[in-house]
Amino acid sequence: MLKKILIVLSLLISPIFTYAASCFELNLRAYQKEQEINSRWQLVAQSKHRIYFHSAPKKLCKMDDTFVIQNDHVTAYSVYIDQAKQKWVYVVFNDPNQHIEDDLVEGWVKLKDFKSLQKTAITD
Repeated sequence: MLKKILIVLSLLISPIFTYAASCFELNLRAYQKEQEINSRWQLVAQSKHRIYFHSAPKKLCKMDDTFVIQNDHVTAYSVYIDQAKQKWVYVVFNDPNQHIEDDLVEGWVKLKDFKSLQKTAITD
């Protein structure tokens, strides 16, 4: 009986580990192909909906409890273009209400959900 329970549990848990490993691997591949931004971009969220962070530039790697909202400011450090030609940016968000650098949030977001605060336009 215990053996059957362990087998069922392993079958239920294995997709979770596969998901984590695949997002980790996707992030490593993105890191190898990303283009670093030399003068960091200051971006502001323009979507009226939550903009979720991702652990890797892929929809399935969404971090369900980590997001920014309209008018939040982030700093972009690198750009990655996926196979669908969608631009992702690796950003850092520091909540101005927290005043603590330990509360920095990092992750991938879609560039189309932001606008630049610099005078030079970012091309989509």
